[in-house]
Amino acid sequence: MKNKITFLFFSLFICIGTAEAQDPSFSQFYAHRLYLNPGFTGTQSGLTLGLHYRNQWSYVPGGFSTYSVWADLQEPFISSGFGIVAMRDSEGAGSLVTQGFGLSYSYIVRFSEKFNVNIGLRTSYTQKYVDWSKLVFSDQLHPIDGIVNPSNSVAPIERANFVDFDAGFVARWQMTWGKKDINSNIGFAVSHLNKPEESLQAIGTNLPRRFTGHFGTMIPFSFFKNFANRLIYISPNIKVDYQGDIQVYSYGLYIISSPIYIGGFYQNRTPSFDIKNTNFLTLTGGIETNIAKSTTINVGYSYDLSLTGLSTRVRGIHEISMRINFGNVSMFGVSGNSSKYHGKRKAKNMKRGKKGSCYQFKGSSSVNMY
Repeated sequence: MKNKITFLFFSLFICIGTAEAQDPSFSQFYAHRLYLNPGFTGTQSGLTLGLHYRNQWSYVPGGFSTYSVWADLQEPFISSGFGIVAMRDSEGAGSLVTQGFGLSYSYIVRFSEKFNVNIGLRTSYTQKYVDWSKLVFSDQLHPIDGIVNPSNSVAPIERANFVDFDAGFVARWQMTWGKKDINSNIGFAVSHLNKPEESLQAIGTNLPRRFTGHFGTMIPFSFFKNFANRLIYISPNIKVDYQGDIQVYSYGLYIISSPIYIGGFYQNRTPSFDIKNTNFLTLTGGIETNIAKSTTINVGYSYDLSLTGLSTRVRGIHEISMRINFGNVSMFGVSGNSSKYHGKRKAKNMKRGKKGSCYQFKGSSSVNMY
């Protein structure tokens, strides 16, 4: 028992004192697009609501759990997207908790009907604290009976609160290969632009900036010629994160044919396989289907299997995502809402020469990955 308490206290000290903190990372990174890059705010038409849950090292007591909810709205008549993200992340048996919410905005630069660039900004308010009631200190212990007394230990700072800023851009375009359309995106984001202080011990520990680059494309193939408009999309993707002295490469591909998709990804600190570091193989899949007119739901699941390092002792990482898109939702009547007010507003904007649509991925056999 003594060894466990010593390990617990040492781990907590590392978390809140000397080490540079690292942000949570999602295996289904495109399923939580607003967290990946604020430039993704408003890339999908209408209103999108999302849920995300990640459970890391479930076999280890007090592992890592991350919950997030988010929403974004596209308003093409003002070439803008608006979003909100809330997140809670708990780490370790001592429950080091980081929670907060952020507001994001993107401006949509429409170069053509098949090429848009979204430039996004996000500001967040974050709170970090430790649940001291879960810790055990030496003054609580009896040599025979174990924990018998309350502790006189007092947290140096109960909570750390800070404001944060992120920025990024996403370019999305379509090009033709033969008679088929290839849809692609590329983006770059910088998180923690102001490097806020997050220390619970008032020792000047600043959250290091996180740099994220990503690229993905959807290439269609006609494998099922007997079914009209039935295509299979091969979608290779890559994401690179760099924060502090840690860099993480994630790359792999999806195989997509509506309503389902499956994929496999490899994650490592180097671009190639390296047994010196913990490597993960991510197996993922999901389904996207219509649940009403102009309303779709996407549910995804992924499992990260450790290939080296921690191996099977931690029982892998589970991640669940869900998105619901209401394609006809708009404040300015872009969706063609049947109400007289929205219809008049849409006609008025069209008369002024404002374009009422942004580039969207097309294809009867595709799903909205980006």
